[in-house]
Amino acid sequence: MDYTIVLTAAAGQGVETVEALVSKAFKEANFFVFSDKEYMSRVRGGVNSTTIRVSSKENKGYKQFADFLFLFTKNALDHSKNRISKDTIIFSEEDFITDEYKSQFFTVDFLKIAKNLGSAIFANTVAFGFISSIFKINADIAHNAIKNILKILMLHKKTLRHTMLAIIYLKIAHIAKSNHKLIT
Repeated sequence: MDYTIVLTAAAGQGVETVEALVSKAFKEANFFVFSDKEYMSRVRGGVNSTTIRVSSKENKGYKQFADFLFLFTKNALDHSKNRISKDTIIFSEEDFITDEYKSQFFTVDFLKIAKNLGSAIFANTVAFGFISSIFKINADIAHNAIKNILKILMLHKKTLRHTMLAIIYLKIAHIAKSNHKLIT
């Protein structure tokens, strides 16, 4: 296994938190992890991206194209175009994508799911739950990642609860064969 995950979001959306959670979980699951912040905007609302390469063998760094691209803001697609190959799978809200990438696109509205679970502030944690689900990360490992990474937050117990709800919610999601959209 050797996958590159690219997370692209507006400054302030918590892309660094998702990176930390995903990296911690994969390391605990005995995978090799390389992460790199490609661009960090100093302006709130500017676009940030980070790459996480996960493999079963030691990896030496960066790969140009993403296997999985997560877009958390409408401007993220333009920012990430140079990371998209014909094999890249793109996850984002439906209105973030263009016709050019429709065949590679799966609808996942992390913000909407977070709001349905109690608060929009948990959108990044829902994304972590989703990524954990895709890669079948053990729920105990996901718990430990949250405990270790988010222990400084006062919302820890609530965050953990929301992540686990997100993991359960997303595990029962399925891909519609007729239009290749992820149903949430």
